[in-house]
Amino acid sequence: MAGFDGAVGALRISVDGGATWSEGAADVAPFALAAEESAMVATTENGLQVSRDGGYSFTAAPGAPLLQLVDFTSGEGVVGLDPSGGSYRSVDLADWQRLGSVDAGQVQALTAGVDDDVWVATTEGLQRSTDAGATFSTALAW
Repeated sequence: MAGFDGAVGALRISVDGGATWSEGAADVAPFALAAEESAMVATTENGLQVSRDGGYSFTAAPGAPLLQLVDFTSGEGVVGLDPSGGSYRSVDLADWQRLGSVDAGQVQALTAGVDDDVWVATTEGLQRSTDAGATFSTALAW
């Protein structure tokens, strides 16, 4: 479990479900974080950063697009959105494929569901993709 502590400008890492916290990487100020067993990714103003040691250090992901939001899928890979709503997918955090875009409002949040489901909250509603982010449709408007 990880979160960014803005008061000290560093990631905080918990390996016991949040009972205790230790300081992680101090050189990463993420907009969004996502983690799985083998990697943690952070979207930053300098591009996508990858940690293979639980968030204690990060390195740039060469060739990754500038992403605003990112999440690991339930299968293989990562799905992400750039600031204009363009969707991307990578199975290895090295090669990225542009898939489609979210065209209904500005993106606010992203989560990858089971199979190829991707859910995106925007300023205009909730968008759902059932094809890993290639196409989106409105699931709920507001």
